[in-house]
Amino acid sequence: MAAVSWLLLRTLKVLPKRLPWRLPAFLRHGVANLYRPGIHAEAVLVALGIGVTFTLSVYLIQSSVLTQMVRSAPPEMPNVFFINITDAEREGLLEILRGAGVQEKIELVPSVAARLTAVGGVPVESLSLEGGDWRFRSTRTITWVAEKPDHIDVLEGAWWSPQAAEAENLVSVRDEDAGMLGLKIGSRIAWQVGAREVEATVAAIHRAEGFRMGSNVQFILTPVALRGMPAIFYGGAKVPPEQAPELQRRVFERFPTITVINAADVIEIVQEVVDQIGLVVQFVSAFAILAGVIILVSSVVATRFRRIHEVVILKTLGATRRRVAGIFSVEFLILGSVAGLIGSALASAFSGLLLTQMFDADYVFEPLPGIITILATALLANAAGWLASFPILGKKPLEILRAE
Repeated sequence: MAAVSWLLLRTLKVLPKRLPWRLPAFLRHGVANLYRPGIHAEAVLVALGIGVTFTLSVYLIQSSVLTQMVRSAPPEMPNVFFINITDAEREGLLEILRGAGVQEKIELVPSVAARLTAVGGVPVESLSLEGGDWRFRSTRTITWVAEKPDHIDVLEGAWWSPQAAEAENLVSVRDEDAGMLGLKIGSRIAWQVGAREVEATVAAIHRAEGFRMGSNVQFILTPVALRGMPAIFYGGAKVPPEQAPELQRRVFERFPTITVINAADVIEIVQEVVDQIGLVVQFVSAFAILAGVIILVSSVVATRFRRIHEVVILKTLGATRRRVAGIFSVEFLILGSVAGLIGSALASAFSGLLLTQMFDADYVFEPLPGIITILATALLANAAGWLASFPILGKKPLEILRAE
C-alpha cells in the first residue's frame, strides 16, 4: 500500500510537466499541494486505503457468497424438507402438504439400508479399491424408482420401461461409483438387505444434479427388487415462506417423529451470521478509515500557517475565494480518490483470491461497488479536509499582511 501510494504521488508530481497541454491553474496548485512539506499524503493514502480494502472486501465476499447460494438453487427447488417418514405416515404427510396449497410435484424418496456384498460375483472384501473403499464396505442407503427422475441424466445404457420396473431386478449406478467399482452395463451387484439377499443387473449409469433430493444415492433399483423391504422416506416441497411455520406446526402435531427443516430459516440464519462477521470486520476497518481522516485533518492543521500565507498571496494576486476553494478541493479529492482506487483494487484482488481458493466459489468482477467506494472515499476526504481548512479560507489578506 505504501509503495503504490509513493508511486502514485511521484507520478502526480511529474505528470503535469509531461503533458502536451497546460493544466488549469487551480489543478496545478491542487496537485502541487500533495507534496508540500508536512502534508503526510502517503500516510493518509495508506490509512484510508487499508480501511477501504477491508470494508469493501467484506462486502464483496458477503455479496458473492450469498448471491451464488441463491442463484445455484433452481426456482423449483424445495425450501421445506422432511426426514424420517415411514410408509404409514407418507399418505398423511402428502394430505397435509396438499391442504397447505402445495401444487408442485412432491418428491418423497425411499431409503433402504443395505450393505454391498459382491460385484460381479466377487466379494467386496476381495475387491481392490483405491480411495473411498470404506463407503462400499459399510452400510449405505439404496432406493428404488420406477420412472426416470428429471434431474438424472443417463450416460450409459438405458432406463427401464414400466414393465421392466415391475418384473426385473435392475439397477442404475452413479457414474463416480461405477468407475470405482469397475461396473459396466450388464454387471451383477448383490446387497444384503436385512435378512434378504438382493441381486440386480446394471441397466444404466447415470449422473445426478447435486442439489436434488436423492442425488447422493449411489444405487437406484427397480421397485420390484426392493418390494416389501422396510423403508424410510425423505423429501421436500416448495412452500410459500410465510406458510412454512404453520406447516411445521401441523406436521408436528400429527406426526411428531417426522423432522421438518425449513430451509428458508437456515438461509436467514446463514445471512445473520455472515452479516455479524462482516459487521465486526467493518467496525475494525472503520478505525483505519478514521485514522486516515485524523491524519488528513492533522496535516491540514499542521500546515495551517503555510496555507494561510498561500491563501493571502493568491488573493493578493487576484485569486477569488472560489478559485482558492477549488485548489483545496482538488487536493482533498485526489487524496480520497487515489485511496479509494487503491483500496478498491486490492479489495477486488483479495476477495477474488478468497472466493476462488477458500470458498470454492466463482468470482465475478462487479465495477459498481468499486466506483461507489471511490466516490464515497473522495467525498469523505474532501469533507474532512474542508473541516480543517474552512477557517483558513476566511482569512483576509490585509489582516495577515499587517501582522507581517
